[in-house]
Amino acid sequence: MGEFYEQHRGSLEGYVDAFERQSGHVGAVFVVGMRFDYSS
Repeated sequence: MGEFYEQHRGSLEGYVDAFERQSGHVGAVFVVGMRFDYSS
């Protein structure tokens, strides 16, 4: 995943920066097509 991020850093930074980071929050949201899942 790290390699993917490095290859696409320019196009992903806007998405990453759109989320406000909160102390104590952990996890991720994954969206594929119209389906989403979360991980904590």
